[in-house]
Amino acid sequence: MSAALILVLSVVLTYFFCLRPMKQGWCAAVKTDPVITAQSGPDADAEIRRLRDEISALRAAESGSANLPGARQTYPGGH
Repeated sequence: MSAALILVLSVVLTYFFCLRPMKQGWCAAVKTDPVITAQSGPDADAEIRRLRDEISALRAAESGSANLPGARQTYPGGH
């Protein structure tokens, strides 16, 4: 197959399977799932904050420094 045919085929398939469904609101990638919708909210926000705090604590423990903004982890060999 020529490169032009592959290009045209990829554009057509992208339109029919991605762009057209998104324009019509029934794309699987943007589909609203009731379970996911139920999980979002104040509890999800609290969980996100807790996980961010945990990540910050783990990074601080790994680098051996306090949790300072802009603190960078140093690697052996100066990389």
